[in-house]
Formats: sequence, C-alpha cells, structure tokens
Amino acid sequence: MTTQMPVELRLSGSMAVAVGGQTVLIKSRRERAVLARLVVAGGHVVSTDRLIDDLWDGEPPPKALAGLQVHISNLRRVLEPDRAPRAPARILVSDPPGYAVRLPRECVDLWRFEDLVTAGDTDPSRRYAQLGEALGLWDGTPFGPHADDGWARAEVARLADLRLTAVESRAAAALDLGRDADALTVLTGLYEEHPDREELFRLTALAQYRLGRQADALQTLRRLRSYLADELGVDPSPPVVELETAILHHDSRLFGRRPGVPASAAAPAPAIRVPTTAETPKARRAELETIDRHADAVMRTGLRIVWVTAEAGGGKSTIAQHISSRLAGAGWTAAAGCCPEVDGAPAAWAWREILTQLGENSDAEEPFQIARLIERCCTSHPDKPWTVLLLDDAHRADSATLQILRQLATWLANVPVLIVVLYRASEAGPELLASGAALVAATADHLALTGLDDDGIRAVAAEVGLRPVDDDTLALLRSRTDGNPLFVRELARLVASQGRGGARSGVPRGVREVLSRRIEQLPATTVSVLEILAVCGRSADTDTLVTLRESVIGSETEILDALDSAVVAGVLRV
Repeated sequence: MTTQMPVELRLSGSMAVAVGGQTVLIKSRRERAVLARLVVAGGHVVSTDRLIDDLWDGEPPPKALAGLQVHISNLRRVLEPDRAPRAPARILVSDPPGYAVRLPRECVDLWRFEDLVTAGDTDPSRRYAQLGEALGLWDGTPFGPHADDGWARAEVARLADLRLTAVESRAAAALDLGRDADALTVLTGLYEEHPDREELFRLTALAQYRLGRQADALQTLRRLRSYLADELGVDPSPPVVELETAILHHDSRLFGRRPGVPASAAAPAPAIRVPTTAETPKARRAELETIDRHADAVMRTGLRIVWVTAEAGGGKSTIAQHISSRLAGAGWTAAAGCCPEVDGAPAAWAWREILTQLGENSDAEEPFQIARLIERCCTSHPDKPWTVLLLDDAHRADSATLQILRQLATWLANVPVLIVVLYRASEAGPELLASGAALVAATADHLALTGLDDDGIRAVAAEVGLRPVDDDTLALLRSRTDGNPLFVRELARLVASQGRGGARSGVPRGVREVLSRRIEQLPATTVSVLEILAVCGRSADTDTLVTLRESVIGSETEILDALDSAVVAGVLRV
C-alpha cells in the first residue's frame, strides 16, 4: 500500500509546492492558475464551467474542457507522483460538477493564515501568539503572478484586508496584556498607508497615550478627523470620539480595559423558541430545525447569517420557501429575493425584490441607499421586531448585491435579523467566496443540502402521489437518483404513472433535460465512453473499456480522463 507523501502549498508571495518536503516545479502558468483558483475556493468544489470561465477570462477556446482535463491530469502527477494509474486522486479530486483541492487546512499557508486570524480565542496571550504565527505566514501579495487575474483580484483584496485585521487584533491583544510598546511597534506606519481605517488610528493613539505621549496621541486622532472630514465628509466613529475625550480628561480607565468594551456583559436573554404553525417537512426536517435554532439565537443576540448550499435540483429554493413560511407563521417579517440568471438585469435586483416585499417602494439605485432602506425596514416595526431575509441563487450575485450584504451585516449587527444566503457552491465566484470570508464573524452556520435519506425520499414521493413506497420502490428511487430531490420527484412521478418497470427503462423528461445539457458540454471522447457504457450496462468496469481503447477510443490515459470528466459532470457514478 502506497503511503501518501505530505503536500504543502505556499501561495503568499510567490507560489511554491512541496511534495514530501521537496519543492516541485509546476511549469505551466495555466496549471498554476488552476491550482490557485481551487485554493481560492477553500476546499469547496468549483464547477468545470466556472473554472473554464475564470481561466480563460470569459473567452474559452472550443476545446477548453479538454484542455482543463489535461491540466488536471498534469497537476495530479505532480501532487501525487506515487499514485497508481487507476487509483482515485486524493488531493485534486473529482467531485461533480467540478474539482476541489482536499488537503488539511494547515498544509495550505493561506488557509492556515485565515484560520488563525478568525480563531476567535478570547485569551489575550493565546490570541497574541496565534496572530503572530498568522502574520509570520504572510510573505507578500497572494498568488504571485496571478494576483491581477480576474478571478484572483477579489480574493487578494480580501486577504490583504484580513492581514490588516490581524495587525489590529494583535495590537489590541498586546494592549490587553500591557505590552504597549509592542503594540505600537506592530502598528507603526500602517495608519499612514491606510488613512481610512479608524481602528488603526485608535489603537495607535491609545498605545501612544499609555507610553506617555499624549500630544502624539491627540495628533494621531486629529489627523484621522481631518482625513474623514476632507475626503469623506463624515465624523469619526463613537469609539474614536470616546478615546479622544478620555485622553483629554486623563481618564484612568485608559490604562486598563480598552474604551468601548464594557467591564461586564449583560446577562443573556432567556431562550425564546421559535414556534411553528405547520408540521416540519420530513424531507428536510434536520436542516429546518437547525434554522429554527439559529432564529432563536437571533432573537436574543442580533443578526446572524446562515449559508445554504446545494447543487442543481438539490432543493435549496424549496427549503427557502419552508424557512420563509415557518418564520412568517411565528410572527417574523419574511422577504426573499433571487439573483437573476439573465444578463442586463438592474444591479442588486435581489435586494430590490426584498425591498418591495418589505413594503418599501423606492427608485434607489446606489447600493448604499438600498442598504439604508433595508436597514430602516428592519428596525421600524416594533410590533414585528424579527426579520428573515433570504437571498437565493447568490452564486449569480453581482458586486452591488454582495456589497449590500456586507453593509447590512455591519449596520444590523445588533438587530434581530436572520439572513439566509442560498447558492451553488460549485458555481460560486471569487467575490461570493470573499464575501463569505469577510462575514465570518456574523456567520452562524454553513448547511450543505446533500441527497435525501430514505424518509426524505418517501416524503417527496408521497408529495407527487406515490403511496405507499415499498422497499423495492425505495431502492429503485435511491439507486437512480442518489437522493437528489428534483430527480426523486420526477422519477416518482414516472413510477406513479407507469410502474417500476417504466422507471427502470425510462428517464423522466425533467431529468433528461438536465442530463442532456450536461452531456452537450462534454468532450467527444467522454461521450464515446458513455455510449459504450450505455451498451455494456452498469456492470462495466475499466478493464472492459481498456480492451476497446485501440479500436474505439484511444489510450488508457484518455479513457481514464474521459471517465473522470463524466463523473465531474454528474452523469456517471463510479
């Protein structure tokens, strides 16, 4: 049995890959881009369509899918040099409808960096050490020569912002530990490079004051005030104003707990369970009960975001409807918007739909204005103080939509609002992933809607009139659909009308349309393999295909690549 050699990816600064402790070379620029793009996804699947669109900047050549397959194969040989020819890849894996990097988080420097920054440890000593380790991993602009590629720009900006957050948090931890000189060393020069980051100024001024430099501290804060007034026309935030006042009055509390942080938190509010007026649907009972728990927490603590992922036919829109109806029945204000698939739709269309449902008819176009209107709607109804906002198909969200989401997370932080973002993870672009990472503090959960269990399959079948579902019928539905709700529903309809015999030989129209669209995008070699498998049946193995390679398909490598492509497309299960 072959032991997998450890693999490490370093993408801060120049890109480097180490296998078994030895640096290896990835010669092709596009192959380096493929690897980096998958790292940006954080271990989630990226669909082949998304990869092709990103790698070729929206203008792929006719044989882009075949080219992508070649790049994947080459990368696998580099990352797993000892892998047997027919053994499944363990690092760069195929997972319909695309590919993903599967490595421990600590083996990818940017993943480890983010985990350390967002760890949330409240002990100042541990926090100071964690953030020091995180900053030690930062070796320059991520992704090297790919930093300016379209798919990378948003992620580079997000990580750069996260680094500044790490610097601020480490300085704050140093101040909590009484290491005022260390805090000032960490902060030196940064506020000059980032004149709009108030926290950098605030922490610098506090460190200066504690070190006996009152005049410097006041000058630092006045510099911030001048910039905000001249460039943005706004006043400093309350924490900055509070610090300035405290310095002027020589407040002794400045040498203890930082201003703006209360000495003791208020007692938590008693738990309030979310009542429901309808029976929990059996198909997604566990997921809906999880949403109920988060809604309960929102009522006590303020805004939370839940991210829900599913692939096509996975039931995300259905669960969104259940969430809306359940919480509306419990006295919540519910509103939903869907990001449009068509080009040319007005910016932030989903939030405009939500505004209309909230009773706000406005011609506002700027994201800032739309966010303000939504904020007002969520805070102006004391008789219905709880609000759930559902943002569906967020993988198609434009920049304005995501900007509003981030802004609402800030403005509604202490307001009882639950935001549910639903999307296809495999089609999520860099901007959505960057937004998800930026909102980690407000995120309560990530729910992945996988295939239905047996009870869920029976429930969906019952909804379309297939009753009862005996064990044989259940086994048929499970084996032909993998629990995909759309496929279960369509196949159950076929069974109800034609019996199990018709379902074994026929393909429901809705399923056929989905599969046809997937097959149309596959390379010719993959289609040839599928045609042979259609004749050979489900029992065909790789050896059978290999025996046909010389006269029908090609080399063994081509066959294996073709099979991989079919698996990724979701039309073949191995």
